[in-house]
Amino acid sequence: MKSYVLNIADYKIRFENPEGNIDLMPSGRYSGFLSATENHDVCIRVFPGDTELPAGTQKVFSAPYVEEINGLRLKKKDRFWSVHKKDDTLYILTEFPFSGDNRTGLLRFSLESRNWDLFLNSSSIRTGSSDQVFGADPMDYLPDRGCRAEPADGAVSPPQADPMDYPLDGLILYYLTVIHGDIMIHASGINSGGKGFMFSGVSGKGKSTMAGLWDRHGARVIHDDRLIIRKVRGSYSMFNTPVYRNDEARESPLDAIFIIEHGTENEALRLHGASAITSLLSNCIQHNWDEAVIRQSLDAAIRICASIPVFQLRFRPDNSIIAYLLQQVKTNESG
Repeated sequence: MKSYVLNIADYKIRFENPEGNIDLMPSGRYSGFLSATENHDVCIRVFPGDTELPAGTQKVFSAPYVEEINGLRLKKKDRFWSVHKKDDTLYILTEFPFSGDNRTGLLRFSLESRNWDLFLNSSSIRTGSSDQVFGADPMDYLPDRGCRAEPADGAVSPPQADPMDYPLDGLILYYLTVIHGDIMIHASGINSGGKGFMFSGVSGKGKSTMAGLWDRHGARVIHDDRLIIRKVRGSYSMFNTPVYRNDEARESPLDAIFIIEHGTENEALRLHGASAITSLLSNCIQHNWDEAVIRQSLDAAIRICASIPVFQLRFRPDNSIIAYLLQQVKTNESG
């Protein structure tokens, strides 16, 4: 495709190749997020080209490549992605750890602009009709790609690229939350009987466990790992982000936030003021290199905690937590 629009968390993200020399090919996990709208919140123009940083840029943030195994964070390599700044322009220089080669990308953008540029080096663009197109990651490596069009017999496929390959997907979404005053957070979320509950915590605290319990109870799971919280149509909602193959867009009103950890008994404690705000922020995805960006995250957390009740929750990983929480929310509403 020469262009397409993804609708993720109600952000309309348009990708286009103005020069017509790349076939933009979203991987299978985005097939449920493709949109026919012509409107967009940001347009990302994709080019083949040099991914060297221009002279005069200053590195403001750097992330090593870390894998988490059994709750332990292990650094695999120092270079992964980094944020650089020159005047009002930001540059994200990234490698693609699941590509198996030396692919790099350079995203050039401004928090004040809705037109961004993405440059992919020649190794990041596949030619021919190979089943393995740019954009592979551990959760999306099968050759059957839902969005992919096969060339006619005898035709040569144009160069192909997925502009939302990991880690660009999360980085693009994070800076969209910054621009719009929203937050991205490590959390699972469910909707039960029209009520939306979010369960946030670091790895190992029970996000996926909680999602599984509610799923077996018949609730709708919005996501089990990463959510975006936005105020839309006058109230707060939580949205999933594409992580798994053949994900589909999900949204739910947000009625209660639980900061979770495993316990021997079910026990919820309502948090107020600074305790609620800092507990929420502690699990938000943040790049703390700029005072204005930090302030936006803080302001977003303050607004959310002023509208949505926040609880510290210790829970038993069994069905007893479901009845307990439903009763807690009912008591909170009546009180």
